[in-house]
Amino acid sequence: MGFIFGGNPFASPNLLVPLVMFGWIPVVIYLFSRYPARRAIVISFVVAWLYLPQAVLPLPGLPDYDKIAATCYGILLATFMFDVGRFSSFRFSAIDIPMVIWCLCPFASSISNDLGPYDGMAATLGQTVTWGIPYFLGRIYLNSLNGMRELAIGIFVGGLSYVPLCLFEMRLSPQLHRIVYGGTPGSDFSQTIRLGGYRPTVF
Repeated sequence: MGFIFGGNPFASPNLLVPLVMFGWIPVVIYLFSRYPARRAIVISFVVAWLYLPQAVLPLPGLPDYDKIAATCYGILLATFMFDVGRFSSFRFSAIDIPMVIWCLCPFASSISNDLGPYDGMAATLGQTVTWGIPYFLGRIYLNSLNGMRELAIGIFVGGLSYVPLCLFEMRLSPQLHRIVYGGTPGSDFSQTIRLGGYRPTVF
């Protein structure tokens, strides 16, 4: 499928990788149909970040397809399907300016380094998918104390679910990504050795 782990092409593709990466979008849509939108967003981002593979599918002229892109696309599609009026609740304000600048920075960098507008647009789109869309979704769904509370609970529960997995890898070395998805992110195993044990990475 052309997925890349840790900057290196994955030589022996595991069918679970494309299945999970492309299957995550319909899972997100199902979550929207099953739970309130705010909870569905929290579950989608937390589960994707913690459990989807660290795999990237390069797409020429388009943002790379990774776990964050899959989640963003799924949430945007689900919002169009179940909660389209939510988009109109967004009101641009001064607090949004730093994020706009952050998303546009790659274009300015490409132009100043003579890489051309095409490279700048591609980098800007990638930056927008990785940072801008999650920020936008947070602005329209988690822009209240209750929203922040639900997000904090989701992060806490997600962290608790990682405890046994981290303990496993601290003892036996970071192996879960390889066992489940068949590829290992990163290339220098020595960087995981810590004080007679290992630094866990999980997924």
